Amino acid sequence: MGTNSKTHKDKPYTKRDNNIQYVTLPYDFMPFPKQFYYPYAMDSLPSHARQRDLSGYIEYTIRPESDMAIELRETPEKKYYISGSNIRGKIRSNLEILSQSYPRFINRTPMLYRDITNSLGLSENYRTRLDIANETNGLEKSIQVGFLRKDDDGYYVIPAKKITNDKFFLSIKEHRLRDMGVIGDKVSSLFGNDDNDNNYIANMFAKINMIQKEIDKITKKIELLKADLSVHLTKNMKKQISDIFFMDDYSFLKSINRNKLNAEKNKMQNVSRTEAINNYILNIKENLLSSLKVLAKNDSNEMNEYFECLAKRWMLKAQIHATYLYMQSNKKFSPYQLLVFFNQSANGGIENIEFSPTESSKNKGYLYNSTNASSKRSHYLVGEPDGYHSGFKVDDTAIISYEENLKKMKSTDDNKEIKDFYNIFNKENFDRLIKANPVGIIVFFKPDNNKVIKMGRTPYFKIPYKNSITDLLPLKSNNRLDYADSLFGYVADKLDQDNPLEKTAYKSRIRFSPIDASEKSIEDYNDEKFMLHTPSATSNAMYLKQTHNSKKIITYEGGISYNGKEIKPEPNGYKYYHILDTEQESAKEPKKLISERKVLRVNNQELSGKVYFKNLTQQELGLLLLSLDIREFLKTNTYSNKYIQNNDCIIEGLFEQIGGAKPYGYGKVQIDIVDIKLEKTDSSFESLMEATYNSISEEHKYNKYDLIDAFIAEMTKHDRKYLDYLKAYIDSKIYNSHDEHKLEDGSYKHPLRITWNYFSQKDEKGKAKQVGYPKTWRLKLKKNNYNPS
Repeated sequence: MGTNSKTHKDKPYTKRDNNIQYVTLPYDFMPFPKQFYYPYAMDSLPSHARQRDLSGYIEYTIRPESDMAIELRETPEKKYYISGSNIRGKIRSNLEILSQSYPRFINRTPMLYRDITNSLGLSENYRTRLDIANETNGLEKSIQVGFLRKDDDGYYVIPAKKITNDKFFLSIKEHRLRDMGVIGDKVSSLFGNDDNDNNYIANMFAKINMIQKEIDKITKKIELLKADLSVHLTKNMKKQISDIFFMDDYSFLKSINRNKLNAEKNKMQNVSRTEAINNYILNIKENLLSSLKVLAKNDSNEMNEYFECLAKRWMLKAQIHATYLYMQSNKKFSPYQLLVFFNQSANGGIENIEFSPTESSKNKGYLYNSTNASSKRSHYLVGEPDGYHSGFKVDDTAIISYEENLKKMKSTDDNKEIKDFYNIFNKENFDRLIKANPVGIIVFFKPDNNKVIKMGRTPYFKIPYKNSITDLLPLKSNNRLDYADSLFGYVADKLDQDNPLEKTAYKSRIRFSPIDASEKSIEDYNDEKFMLHTPSATSNAMYLKQTHNSKKIITYEGGISYNGKEIKPEPNGYKYYHILDTEQESAKEPKKLISERKVLRVNNQELSGKVYFKNLTQQELGLLLLSLDIREFLKTNTYSNKYIQNNDCIIEGLFEQIGGAKPYGYGKVQIDIVDIKLEKTDSSFESLMEATYNSISEEHKYNKYDLIDAFIAEMTKHDRKYLDYLKAYIDSKIYNSHDEHKLEDGSYKHPLRITWNYFSQKDEKGKAKQVGYPKTWRLKLKKNNYNPS
């Protein structure tokens, strides 16, 4: 199974001028309301003890319309059941949306990003916020490094001593370490295999070392020329020179990458790859030299020689960079942190590194590397801890963000050693790492008001976007409570301690019983494998509203202008998965994305459960009924066949989804309310000894449709467009039919239909597709009539 799309034979996918392709995904969104609704003041929450409101339970059945990826449990009496928490989460989510409550369980941890190659269009923002946007403030001069430790007050970082007067650490290219004889048993190579005498790698490093010696000679000459030209090399001219080197034309990431180098080789069929690459780099070098010479106000031979040396050094560095590009990564690479002793030259350069102190190498430090990612060329030398510094406290938000990001690092799933190396805030793992490194665990960071709020295991660590999801939502009330929290209760929130409400707690007035399953359920219970992506709100082009047909992606960072106006990021809304007609088979590759789930086959299963409620108002009980089964709205006297046409057809096509593997059509169910039992409130002996119940059908005082109408009447007072909002909610529960004969060309009218299996396909060269969304994709949202503005 692929995209499940059929294209017209005579018309290929169109590629519009701006390359934007519209897609539909396994999920969609319904809009947030303009304002959230808070019916209760903090001091007027319903009491759990009062008896004047409605108490009792709702009996319901679940009719599966597809297999369910859900855990089946067994009692000591060999009875089978599904935990009530499986339905509780779904009903709470429904209730939260229906009552326009604040989305409490939306991910509110700071979202992180890293954009070195400008894949998000945020490279300049990223470098500016890390203060590494130019040569004057480079990575080693701006990013601090230190040693993570822990005491009774929590985690803190002791900064390392600076390696030089202006650098917190040093990046040392692999070929320099090889030249010093450091790479080997203790220090894992980034390239080749440590246990194999790889002649190709050895030859490549021999070539690199020859080029490096030439670079060293030119660098000494550049320093002499700089001294002679000090009067002419003003601060402004130095900045202009730096700006030229940071232009895309001379950026290694932009101009010296494998795609461009391979293209150059293809143009020159009769020459070797090395010759073709060197010729390409030489042409860029000549352009660079021309750009530099434009800056010269005095056309002296010395200034021209200075520019010649700068351009030639760039060319030689580009040749080294290109050579590294074609070297194979070491699949057996191991991250490490090692005590070393080093010798520095007068200008701060590293002349030698030893594993034991010697007469010439007495300076104490640590050699470190966490990964051999494809763009990695260097190892890091870090100074010893600064014994005079008390340390920077690691902020809770930094820890939570780090751990959230760690969950998304799929590349570590197959390698426990690397996963453990990064898993620094897990107590057991932290203890193991500290035992191996008593001095502390090396981390890179940026301090803020004596706290660490940005950190990582590499210098190019991820940083928070300027906006979180909560920053973009309507303001949360500090002194009032919504229906979801008043019914389901809440606990204190350590991420929102500025809000007085979040320092308290309130007990739930709703309880879900286990869901009973038939005895034959276990016969239909098997393991199944799924490729389950973990869509993240950091997928800006999918989770945020985008400007129609604009190349610029609106991100949580903000700062995007369109037609002269700055666009504030705006979330698409509540996420839901499309209801599919039948289950779809999952791809089985790539293995690192495959998860195993227990699956309960449908086979005419019928499940039954109860929801107990305590002291609910009529509106609250009406809301709870709708949250269990929205079809009840279409059966009420007020709305039946008045608001929505063809009610009977719609009622049959409305479903809930519970359990896992929803993108593949699993967990599609219909929930039927069988009966509502209300607790008797009389003073009879039976009622005093034990709660007794009457069916609501026996009560002349209440009717379930009157309860639903009471809730909707209240909501329409809060939001005059509430019925449009409710229609959008109903649309999210309707079976999503895809017309297989409709042309799908990636246009706004005919978006490509993408399933998760798309990412298991290989491109025309046989390589796996990228795991993330292409930056040219834009989500085509399902149309609805609710406009909260």
